[in-house]
Amino acid sequence: MDAKNGYKIIFVDLGKTLCAFDHSVRLWATSVASGVAINRVQAEIWASGFDDKCDSGAYARTEICAAIRDRLSIQTVDQRLAELWGEAFTLNRNLWDVLIERSIKNHVIFLRIVLR
Repeated sequence: MDAKNGYKIIFVDLGKTLCAFDHSVRLWATSVASGVAINRVQAEIWASGFDDKCDSGAYARTEICAAIRDRLSIQTVDQRLAELWGEAFTLNRNLWDVLIERSIKNHVIFLRIVLR
């Protein structure tokens, strides 16, 4: 608790606590939305090491989106690519409900999600 400001801060791990992560869902969603075969999506984005470079912060979001369009030979807007990326995460509704309930009871909760 920050006594000076009266805030309670709760840190929640996004990857395995607040959300479950399933790469296969993202892979399938990207394939279906783009019309590109799953094995090509896997090869161009993940097996190539491109995804690891993205995770390391090597590229800005706009560069990532442009590279995905180029690698998959597709035309789609950045927002749609972000939505496809988000398909891999499933919200833990029970935890979310607890966080919301506590915030309603005059607790302040900060959730900070850093996306590269």
